[in-house]
Formats: sequence, C-alpha cells, structure tokens
Amino acid sequence: MLAAQAVNEHRYPVYGIYVAGQNWHFMVLKDRQYAVSPPYSATTEKIQEIYQKLLWLKDTIKGFVQQELALHNDRK
Repeated sequence: MLAAQAVNEHRYPVYGIYVAGQNWHFMVLKDRQYAVSPPYSATTEKIQEIYQKLLWLKDTIKGFVQQELALHNDRK
C-alpha cells in the first residue's frame, strides 16, 4: 500500500483487502493514517456485507479513474 501511495503521489486514498482463512479485512491508507476493518466472515451472513463493500470499492475506484481522465482531457 505504501508503494501504491507513492506512485499515486498521495492524490487518492489507497484501499486494500486481505483475506485470512474465512475472514476478510478491508483497509485504507490516506496520507499517514490507516484503518483496518474488523473481520468479515465469508461463512456467515456477513458475506452480503463483503459483497456490498466490494461494490462500493469498485464504484469508488471508477470515480477516481473518471477524475483522472477528466484532468487528462483538460490538459489537452
């Protein structure tokens, strides 16, 4: 995540996920602060929450890409 942040030039938060067994953890790194979610178990009703978080993450990243494309197009 630190490498992604450096390449990203700190413009956007860096999101990550790690899975340990059945437990999913979501992370975010912004500037010098980070947060890690409590575990979400993929074998319980929490699987729906995992899916919702993945959808949110996809939409968030798409928004960042659209912002970058708009900036790039403005520079032309």
